[in-house]
Amino acid sequence: MVCLVPLWAWLPLSISAVYLGTPSDPISEWMGMGINLLWLWLSAAAGSSRNSPLRIAAALLLTIPLGYLTILLGPHYRYIGFDLQLIWGGIYMVANLGLGFFAWRIIPVGRFRIFAGLSVGYLLGSFLFLIGAVPLGAVGSIVGYLAVKKTLPNAET
Repeated sequence: MVCLVPLWAWLPLSISAVYLGTPSDPISEWMGMGINLLWLWLSAAAGSSRNSPLRIAAALLLTIPLGYLTILLGPHYRYIGFDLQLIWGGIYMVANLGLGFFAWRIIPVGRFRIFAGLSVGYLLGSFLFLIGAVPLGAVGSIVGYLAVKKTLPNAET
């Protein structure tokens, strides 16, 4: 379970970025959640060791539009100024990429299943949170936790 620490650190970062960085309407929050998952999977692709030139090219080609979208959808509506918006967006992107990269590298077995289980729980929890607030959001998070736990080898549970 220690290998999942970077993913558990990624969750509060991504959730707080969505709730503090987007307007309070459900569509913006869902877009923010989707962007967070795209960053997580992009960092996982960058963390994999296969096809290094292809991996780097894909990461660069996806990082530029995703970074623009992150800064565009970020704290811009709060009128904090473009400089602070770039700084906060950059910190968020580097932290998100670093945690996902490190999580992909540190998980010994079943990386794809663990990331998929976390993604399902993350999306389900965020959707249920928008519908029924905290209790349903907790249910979705528990489903994601159980999905991740089920994918771990027996030696680590």
